[in-house]
Amino acid sequence: MADIKKGMTLLFDAEFDSMPQRFLHKNKTENLLTIGGVYQKANPYNLDWEFVENVLLNCDNAITRASTMLFYDEAIQSQVRTVFLNNYWHKMKLGEIESQLIANEMFLFGVVAGVRNGAKLAQKLANVEEDGKIGSISVKAINNLDEQYFSAKFDELEIAYFKNLVKNNERLAIYEKGWQNRSLFV
Repeated sequence: MADIKKGMTLLFDAEFDSMPQRFLHKNKTENLLTIGGVYQKANPYNLDWEFVENVLLNCDNAITRASTMLFYDEAIQSQVRTVFLNNYWHKMKLGEIESQLIANEMFLFGVVAGVRNGAKLAQKLANVEEDGKIGSISVKAINNLDEQYFSAKFDELEIAYFKNLVKNNERLAIYEKGWQNRSLFV
């Protein structure tokens, strides 16, 4: 079965190249902070944001310095892992997926595009109802797919999804190349 530790390693590589000085950042089109891939606005209660902001303040708002300090803070790392475990990995039932490659594809896309969208793309490839909720039927169908086929087709669907986002909201165009690279990352 797929292992979240392996998925988290890939996620950290995709999010901030596993570089401590990039663990905490602020994206150009977002008003709040992101730490380890967890966006403050979307997760206001799942992390100790007051602690994060205090570290940043104590570092004279030097974000790379605060980022490095927070990267090595076990409590913050644990909070980040818990967000991804509870809000993505478990909701998509990725621990029941036999292929680590397939689980990683779904996980990384689900983190960016949402669990429901990640589930729907996987369900489309598995030829089951695309309801955005992974249940036993979806798990069984996904587990019956060839992982290389799934990975290649999932990448295509991810890229199409992001192109459509940009088509519908041109201000997101600054992320398109990064999203395409991320789609091909796994």
